Amino acid sequence: MANSSCKKEEHKTLWGMEDTVDGFILPKEIPIKAAFTLDQLTGRFQSVKDGLPELVKNAKDQYARLQIVDREDRHILVVANTQKRSLAVIDFAGAPAKNFKGWTTWSDPNAGQADAAKDIEAGHGNGGKAFMVRGAKKSAYLESCHQGKRTKMGFVNDRPKDRYKPGFAQSSGVAINDIDVSDPVTRFVEVLARISHMDRSFSASVSVIISR
Repeated sequence: MANSSCKKEEHKTLWGMEDTVDGFILPKEIPIKAAFTLDQLTGRFQSVKDGLPELVKNAKDQYARLQIVDREDRHILVVANTQKRSLAVIDFAGAPAKNFKGWTTWSDPNAGQADAAKDIEAGHGNGGKAFMVRGAKKSAYLESCHQGKRTKMGFVNDRPKDRYKPGFAQSSGVAINDIDVSDPVTRFVEVLARISHMDRSFSASVSVIISR
């Protein structure tokens, strides 16, 4: 009986928190293996079946953010090259550079800008990005030409230590971040040509947004 009583007291002290402490010394940041955690969170978006709807949803949401409400004006194209293993989701809404800020952060509760319209489905901005990383072997990008400005960001997926880091594309050493674009239609044609001539080893999920 004595041993049993002692064990009960130990249990009570351990789980009942009867010991008096002055608090805890906590780290400034949450200790977490970010890449490993993202591997766990994004695993279900590796296939076209699960990832493509996320890109289509993002395209639809962008129309909503710009108050384009008529379904007949919400054109979304899905372009696939099964031989070259390339894929693009194209809409004609356009996105200003400021829209990319929320997109760059994983699990951002404000990334979807849900307050901009009633029919926005985006949550934390992870689905489309997850497919761009897990569904593309080499790289993937999001590009917009909007009101004479062009922005392009993407992921480098064939370098494991960098693949969850969104970055601006570069041209001649200049970041493609809200730079001037004179002819978005020409850029649109260039993108389509690139999709059709991608190397077979390049499996990409590409979201391209063009507006005039």
